[in-house]
Amino acid sequence: MQVSTLQQNHSGFPKLQTMAALASLALIASPWATTAAKAGSTDNLRRLLSSNICESCDLSKAGLVFANLEEAELSNANLSQANLSRATLSNADLRGANLSGAVLYGANLYNADLTGADLRGADLRGAYLGGVKFEGGNLQGAALQGAIAIPSNLVNAETYQTWAMTEAQGSRHEAAVSYYNEALEKDPKLSTAYLGRSFSVSILGQFDQATRDAETAKTLFEAEGNRQGFDAADQILVTIGQARAAAAEWEAKPTHQKTSSSSSRPGRRRNWGRTFTSLFKSVGSLVFRTVF
Repeated sequence: MQVSTLQQNHSGFPKLQTMAALASLALIASPWATTAAKAGSTDNLRRLLSSNICESCDLSKAGLVFANLEEAELSNANLSQANLSRATLSNADLRGANLSGAVLYGANLYNADLTGADLRGADLRGAYLGGVKFEGGNLQGAALQGAIAIPSNLVNAETYQTWAMTEAQGSRHEAAVSYYNEALEKDPKLSTAYLGRSFSVSILGQFDQATRDAETAKTLFEAEGNRQGFDAADQILVTIGQARAAAAEWEAKPTHQKTSSSSSRPGRRRNWGRTFTSLFKSVGSLVFRTVF
């Protein structure tokens, strides 16, 4: 994966000028604020917000939503379960910090140093990760879906495929296709990703692409000796053919027949939407079983 395909201009994140005031407001507004006052050190919070320096501090469960912590010195700090949603942490020093279970949803981590940091179970969805240093960090169980500029060494093809399948099972096929693309960029011979993408683009009505993907999957499965995958790809090709025929038949019908009520006699004025859904319902289950 070329990281540049995911990158966006980090200037798109708002740079908060009134650091102490806004961060303090976030502490009051955050549902974590009461817990922070009890579990974390109030003195440490004040120190951080006033000086931007709090190395080795206990800030566990702190509420720091929207806080401006740009270039903050937080090496070895305990930020476990802290709420840093939408916080600005660009160029922050977080070496060796404990961020296990921390919420960093939508945070700006541009060029942050997380060398040796503990990010187990952290929520990094939608975070900007361009230039972040993760060497020696622990990202086990971290949520990275939707993160921007993910370093290429953090996510493998199988993980992208898993994210794609999750999106597909939720009928979010455009997002699924995006993740399948990432998976195949990292591993162009991942047969199950071609199979999954074929199904998703079929649902989106892109039958030519769906056919190419299914044929590629079929070839790869045959080379692997994977009979289940081969049969699933073959079934998708059959279903795509049926969908093409049904679509052509539907388009040929007069307008008044297309918009007729559901009380029409079965087989005479078939509803295209239902037909399409019915065609791909069974093949979808087959695809999910094959990939997973």
